[in-house]
Amino acid sequence: MKRLLCAILILSMLIIPAACQRTQSPDGDKSATEADTVAPGWIPGDGEEKNPGEEEAAPVDENGEPAEEQEDAPARDIEIPTVTEAVPDKEVKSISIKTEPKNTVYYAGSPIDTTGLTVNVKFKDGTEKAIAGGFGYSPTVAYEGTKKITVSYGGKTDTFSIKVINDALKRISIKSAPDRTTYAPKEKINTAGLVINAEYESGTVRAVSSGFTVSPDSFSSAGKHNVNVSYGGKTATFPVTVQSGGSGRNSMLSTIRVTQKPKRTVYYLNEKLDTKGMVVTLNYTDGSSEEITEGFKCTPVNLTETGVQKIVVTYGNKSTAFNVTVKDDTVKGIEIKKGPKKVNYYQGDVLDTEGLELTVDYENGPSKTITSGFACAPTNLTEPGLQTITLTYAGKKKTFTVRVKEDTLESIEIVTGPAKRNYYVGDTLDTKGLVVRAVYLSGRAVALTANDVIITPTKFTVEGTGMPVAVSYGGKTVHFGVNVKANPIKEIFVQQQPKKQYYVGDTVAKDDIVVCAKRENGIIETITGFTLHNAKLEKAGQNYIEITYGDYKTYLFVNAEDAVTEIYIERNPNKTDYKKGEKLDTAGLVVKAKYAGGKTETVTDGCYFSPRELNGTGQQKITVVYKGMTAYFYVSVSAE
Repeated sequence: MKRLLCAILILSMLIIPAACQRTQSPDGDKSATEADTVAPGWIPGDGEEKNPGEEEAAPVDENGEPAEEQEDAPARDIEIPTVTEAVPDKEVKSISIKTEPKNTVYYAGSPIDTTGLTVNVKFKDGTEKAIAGGFGYSPTVAYEGTKKITVSYGGKTDTFSIKVINDALKRISIKSAPDRTTYAPKEKINTAGLVINAEYESGTVRAVSSGFTVSPDSFSSAGKHNVNVSYGGKTATFPVTVQSGGSGRNSMLSTIRVTQKPKRTVYYLNEKLDTKGMVVTLNYTDGSSEEITEGFKCTPVNLTETGVQKIVVTYGNKSTAFNVTVKDDTVKGIEIKKGPKKVNYYQGDVLDTEGLELTVDYENGPSKTITSGFACAPTNLTEPGLQTITLTYAGKKKTFTVRVKEDTLESIEIVTGPAKRNYYVGDTLDTKGLVVRAVYLSGRAVALTANDVIITPTKFTVEGTGMPVAVSYGGKTVHFGVNVKANPIKEIFVQQQPKKQYYVGDTVAKDDIVVCAKRENGIIETITGFTLHNAKLEKAGQNYIEITYGDYKTYLFVNAEDAVTEIYIERNPNKTDYKKGEKLDTAGLVVKAKYAGGKTETVTDGCYFSPRELNGTGQQKITVVYKGMTAYFYVSVSAE
């Protein structure tokens, strides 16, 4: 019989702790089991770990069936992200996923995005923190069949699940047409230079230059034809032209190529191309070829641009190209051949070089006349009298003179008044639409912006009709009128509600809220001189408060909670005798709370008990705390 009783006692000791284990909720928060919440107000302690031997739940798919474990598949043209795990500053006890990343559905081959992922880290010294980076994760690419991503930090791991979708080819399109698009009848299509864009369901676009097929591979009839390109079950087309067979050797011409460049490939600017020594090879569709040294056409012939110049060679309906280098010839000297048309100016005018012609002499090439490309200084004519202008070209300089007359401001005028003419007291002037012009002795008119002129007033403090606004510039002043109306208050309202918790008997203070007045013109301003009526909260729940400001009213509703004024122990827990080291058992404990409104109720949760673990001996005082109030009961603790 004694053996049977011992066996029952041992079995109960094994079962009860297991029933008190905490479980992990899907969002990462710890929640108490049924066994935890038997005693009112019992709060499980942090840091409890999983029972030894307890297995993790097997993964399931979206239908609730056991998920099939698959091997990682290779990524397609994807750069594998590099993940660097930070080194913790203290020893980590455990980690857990606090919030999963925003993106948990991927196309196969996509890099894992940890945006939004936060990890809760518990350290062995009892502290913990949430981190949003610095952790490692593997794999870093969503291969087909991958179901879980392992997150690591300080040697500890946790996982979250993702769904991986096969990234199917959606469509193809022509990115670059082939180098050749003109053919003779029955000539094979040449795909050199053909590049297609392959677009996948995920939005990924790849440039593909091989692995596709084309059909048909030749055409018998002349005219415009489409060639079909097939890749991955998708099709696109590009056009080709098949020329009529005609007669003569040129109808069979396939390609041409410059096999020997001209003797001269370096020129000075404005020289003509010389093709002596150039050899062009003609290739035909029958496989034959021949060399020619004349009969072709070159473009351009006149070399008017410096640098590397592309020369296009055409023969029949085929073309090719080669490059020559064009240098800028050394300028030996310059002369002003003809002066500018305009030589008389007013102050502030800009130099006009129309009609100015310059003769340029070169070391190697012939002289030429230019009308642009040179620089003149100064271009802004600000000094009255004879002004010397220095002309510069290719490091050479020449001068000519112009006459500058003093130009004075005659008047300013408002071309267009501002769009807004009606205001309220307190408004600021809106200059949008205002156009002002300054007129000078020379007849020159200069447009002025609101930043160029002085405007008064810019803010309206009194009401009135046709109130003048002065616009001044250079000692000249003009006016336009505006209408200014009074700006009364239209309404008052509570902009910021109280942020704190109130209890019955509390009084709402003016500093607890922000009240604003909205004026007729829509301007909103904070007011302080308002009055609160019924500010003392007489009842639990919603209380009605009136706010007045002069003749204006608004209302505020504030919730008051019935404050706890006292708690007491109505019944001690079932167990009051303990052995040293045992944990407190609150089963059977009844705690009562009294409220300011007069009601009394049994507390079912929210209590805090101290101490929870009984390490002393003798009679021990247990403190019960609920909403800032305390009560006590006693237990006996023996050494054994």
